[in-house]
Amino acid sequence: MKLEEFNALTDEEKSTFLTSVETDQKSITDLEAERDSFKTENTELKKQLEANNKELKATKEMNFSLARKINTSPQSDDETTLHEFMKGI
Repeated sequence: MKLEEFNALTDEEKSTFLTSVETDQKSITDLEAERDSFKTENTELKKQLEANNKELKATKEMNFSLARKINTSPQSDDETTLHEFMKGI
């Protein structure tokens, strides 16, 4: 709004306009604070997700390493395993 347009308003309209501007500025400030808090939270969640993914990868690697160490005995076929189970061995 230009100065001439503002001066053409009545005193009541000027007051209402200025109040509206103040309210809008407060609203903008609040919205910017909320946006910034979401941005900070999002950054922290991304870091946490990255750390969780690294931990998951390390855990999977460890599981495969342990599985190789445990799985050193000769393999028996399914029928032999079932037969031994039925005999109670």
